[in-house]
Amino acid sequence: MLRLHDAVRRRAEPVVPEGARSLRLYAFGPPAGHRLHLGDLRSFLLADLVGRLAGRRRVRVLTCHVTDGEAFADDLPALNVRPPDRSLPVDEAMALLSGSAPGVTEPGTPPGLIVLDPGVPGTARWTGSGRLSFEGRELLPGQDGSGSVRLRDVAEADLDPLAVRLALLGHRYREDAELTWDALRAADGTLRLWRSRVATWSEAPSAPMPADRVAAIEGALDDDLATPLALRLMDELERDESLAPGSRFEAFLHLDQILALALPSEIGRPPAG
Repeated sequence: MLRLHDAVRRRAEPVVPEGARSLRLYAFGPPAGHRLHLGDLRSFLLADLVGRLAGRRRVRVLTCHVTDGEAFADDLPALNVRPPDRSLPVDEAMALLSGSAPGVTEPGTPPGLIVLDPGVPGTARWTGSGRLSFEGRELLPGQDGSGSVRLRDVAEADLDPLAVRLALLGHRYREDAELTWDALRAADGTLRLWRSRVATWSEAPSAPMPADRVAAIEGALDDDLATPLALRLMDELERDESLAPGSRFEAFLHLDQILALALPSEIGRPPAG
């Protein structure tokens, strides 16, 4: 079961207690009228990853985006963030959480906060991602600023928006992260490579995925979302020519259901040029 750092208890705890099979996940967004930038998106990527992992463990996840604005229509789908089951205004979410998440449902709840509520008294908790800077400029959730980098800027630079997702996965979610244009270009190159490899592997005979290697990657993700380690293990898996192409194909398809990097997107497409 996925374990996340508990900000109050200061240790990693299962996202749901033993025996619980459901989870309400509240992701607090920026205020109305705010122009979304990359700093706002990091917490929604975190919430999406938590929801995907918990769902793979047969936990029924109800995702709620909490915001008084409607700024997410284009950006979140471009990052493969699943649409929420519900969108709630802040006051309604506060009322639902009252009493179940101490210290959270008070005035001034910051954008970027994520509340995990398994519906068992005393087990709700909150978490969030570290701060994000881009080329040395801090992008605080919910705050506008000159020079804020938006997902549209990434697309206009001829980079896949999912390069942002991959680049952020390269950092521990609780730690502050620094992105640069060079980092996004490197992530874009990795996406192109992995998609090309998956397309090539898809033409090979099917083979069982390497269970031990996949289990190690899933174990890293379950251990407080150790995404940098998971990506490093995936890179080793991609380069391991001792494994059958069909085996690596099955592994990457399986893992992409969690990481959501559109790795099968080049299958069936004619080679460029």
